[in-house]
Amino acid sequence: MFEFTIGFENHYNGIAPDCTVTNKKWVQDADTLYITHNICNSHWVAVEVNLLKKRVKVYDSIYSAFEENDVKESVKPDMKLISLLLGHLAPKEEKQKMGGCAYNFYLIKGVPHNDQSGDCGVYSLKCIECLALGRCLTSIDDTNVGDIRLKYAAEMMDEVDLSDFLQPTIPKTSPYPRGTSDDAPQGLETDSLDSL
Repeated sequence: MFEFTIGFENHYNGIAPDCTVTNKKWVQDADTLYITHNICNSHWVAVEVNLLKKRVKVYDSIYSAFEENDVKESVKPDMKLISLLLGHLAPKEEKQKMGGCAYNFYLIKGVPHNDQSGDCGVYSLKCIECLALGRCLTSIDDTNVGDIRLKYAAEMMDEVDLSDFLQPTIPKTSPYPRGTSDDAPQGLETDSLDSL
């Protein structure tokens, strides 16, 4: 028996995370989820979950990295969790239909292939962006992945409040924490043996 915390309920209801509140409930308002998924701590893929059709599509930019069955096994826990969450939070009339059912799995071939090592995360993000916007996936390849990486980095920096990092800071402790009292400027405390 899995007990869902309020965080799961907030995601289901579209009120989490705080930075992207949509107030759109799963199934009722949003029928597709996009997830970046990591396989064995070594490879990122894009996952599209259709909640109404109970369908999972995995878009893998390096389809030779893992066997299809390994990819399927790696996403199974996520699919089980989503199914349980839907069964737990769906309206009464929808509960039986939504929860506990198995999802159909598809490994999508024909995704732009990533030959360079270390770019699968960028490929998975760009794939999700294209899918969400209804665009074809041909706009990414190894020749432009560096530019896409820089674009994502710039967009993330635009979202971050850098004011805390740009203000000069005054040290609150001695810059000579292990020095002697002779080394330290007057008025600063040190933890030298002389002060013991």
